Parts: sequence; C-alpha cells; structure tokens
Amino acid sequence: MFRARLNRDSDEEVTSEELRTDARVRGALASGVAWEYCWGSTLFHKDDLPFKRSLADMPDVYTQFKNRVEPELACKANEVPASFNDAPKPTSNMKVRPCLPDLASGSLPFPEGGVEGLDFQPAWKDLPYPEPVDQPAHNPDGVLEFQGGEDAGLERLNYYIHRTNLVSTYFETRNQMLGGDYSTKFAPR
Repeated sequence: MFRARLNRDSDEEVTSEELRTDARVRGALASGVAWEYCWGSTLFHKDDLPFKRSLADMPDVYTQFKNRVEPELACKANEVPASFNDAPKPTSNMKVRPCLPDLASGSLPFPEGGVEGLDFQPAWKDLPYPEPVDQPAHNPDGVLEFQGGEDAGLERLNYYIHRTNLVSTYFETRNQMLGGDYSTKFAPR
C-alpha cells in the first residue's frame, strides 16, 4: 500500500472500541509504518495515577475514581499531605513525575536580539500555510463566535459564572445540544 516508510503518531487509547479500531488500522498499515504513541487528552497522565500501568484496576465509576485520586491532590506537587478529610495519610499512591524546577524571576536569558517582537500577535495572513488560504467566515447559524486568547476566555468565564450564573444549572443543562448556554464552552473540543 505504501512504498515509503511512514511515521504515525497517535494518542494512546484505553477503551475497548478505540483499541479495536487502532488494531484494525495497524493491521491495514502493518508494513512500512513506524508507530509512536503518546498519552494525551486527559487531566492526569496515566503514569501519575495510583493504578496499574494497564489501568485494569481503574474504577469504571467516576465517584470511585475521584475518591482514589482526590486525596492525592490535596497538597502541592511532589508532597504527601499529613492528612485528608481528618484521616492520617502517611504515604502517597500517586506516581507523580518530577515537576519543573522553580526558577528565580529573571533567571532565564532573553532570546538573541532582545525582547522586541515577543508581544507579536499573528493575524490570519501570518499563519504559515504553504499557499494562501482564505480566513473562514463566521457561520451566521452558529450560536457563538469563538475567539481565542486570554481576554476572550476570561470574558466567557465572567459571563458563565458571574453575569448569568449559568454554572448553577450546569448539571441540568450540560447534555443538551443546542444553544450557547447549555454547556460551559470552556474546552476547545
């Protein structure tokens, strides 16, 4: 099927359906493809969880998962809290990889040429497409016009939590499919 060797990077999957799909794709592309997997799209890296590497002992129910993981998060990174919910906690089951070191303010060198240009905000025309691509127009049928950036994110937080108090009805509305206010719209996917 392929004459040249290809590299295929993919998120490592856990659930049975995705694992079956992955196996079918690997079987169809068995020769000539170098596979590389990485862990992504989750709050925790699986190596940091207090479960077996295969995650075979990870609870299927969120509350049980939360009850196993939450006590491990009641402290700063790489520390074991003395207690959790008034119960002694002498050890940690989380396998947290070392954090980056705390750097002193100003300890990193400036890039060659100084700081000019570090505040650059690219426009659509600045994106490195191999050939010109028209900027997508806003869909008038869309419920929200998504904008990137910290200011837009903070505005959405302020709207959802403070101005409208929509957060108070999140559990009742989170699985609806229409409108701009049925879910937080905090995640990019």
